[in-house]
Amino acid sequence: MRPLQRPARQIVESIEYNLEQLYDLSIEELDLLKETTDALILHVERQKEKQSIEKT
Repeated sequence: MRPLQRPARQIVESIEYNLEQLYDLSIEELDLLKETTDALILHVERQKEKQSIEKT
């Protein structure tokens, strides 16, 4: 599956908007967001390692 490609400016604007929304989250919601983000980062890192190994 190929990732969705969008113009860089649109991506930056999306990130800026979402960062502004963080102020409305409770501490519990922020903790859950952090856990989810950490898990997603680990997943992406594993996928990249797997792809790197498959290429060699």
